[in-house]
Amino acid sequence: MNLNELITKIIPFYNFHRKNQIRLNGTEALENIWEVGDLLKNYLNENKNIAPRTLYHQIYGKSEQKTNISQKSYITRDFLDRAYRVRRIFKTKNAIKKKLPTLQRYRLFYKSMPFFDEGRFKMSELDQKKLLSLLNSSRTYKQIITEVERLKIERIGLKIPRDSKLNELENEKKIFITTYNFVFNGIKERVYEKVVKDLGGTDMLFFKDLSMNVGALSSDQLKMSPFVIPGTVTGIWKEFSEMINKLALQKDAKERRRFRRLIPPEKMTRLSEMVYALNSKSDFIKFRL
Repeated sequence: MNLNELITKIIPFYNFHRKNQIRLNGTEALENIWEVGDLLKNYLNENKNIAPRTLYHQIYGKSEQKTNISQKSYITRDFLDRAYRVRRIFKTKNAIKKKLPTLQRYRLFYKSMPFFDEGRFKMSELDQKKLLSLLNSSRTYKQIITEVERLKIERIGLKIPRDSKLNELENEKKIFITTYNFVFNGIKERVYEKVVKDLGGTDMLFFKDLSMNVGALSSDQLKMSPFVIPGTVTGIWKEFSEMINKLALQKDAKERRRFRRLIPPEKMTRLSEMVYALNSKSDFIKFRL
């Protein structure tokens, strides 16, 4: 299955989701979005060199391939990410109806997803059962969402401790902001040669590796991998690449989590997209800020 075939298969589920969100109950909506996640999982299994976030970029229309898919797909990266997360949580489609037979609205589960995702906020099996009971209950939507939000504040918001070590990442923060502003302004002014000058004619693999790692920095669910920085890379790009590589090399995610308290994850994702667009001048010019 190639990329265009994947997009063609996803579009009916995406359109169904958009057109029927109000009418669908939560179980039906989850079953529909699970199908998209299953398509993504199968594609990623066949193309192991592609990271999930990179695939989302390609589907949305930021592909570096010769067959430009711009205007073919308006399937949002957020929708694709949620679908893939749902597929990872539920190994089979039948498991959705088994665990959430009376879920009122999809949003109730979406707000609860951190407690089911693999990661530091995942609940114990006992606590998950209690949460599933709440999500399946006959209480009003407002009552359930209020309780879910309370749990998020209690278990996520207050669990993040004050950390005096944040000031140790001030230099990394400055490097990130400087690079972000440099690329953003370059795209805004359409000065491709200026932005890539210090990249020294690097190949597509470097752009993919750097973009993937910047994007993966935004979440514990995404894996960072050390990459080779070509000797031709200099200036701001060398400094930035070395900083990203340093974070990728660390086995403990604590420092990356601290860094996300200094730089919003959405900025990491955005910079990842902008770096990806530098692979070719045509992608750079077409990039939408």
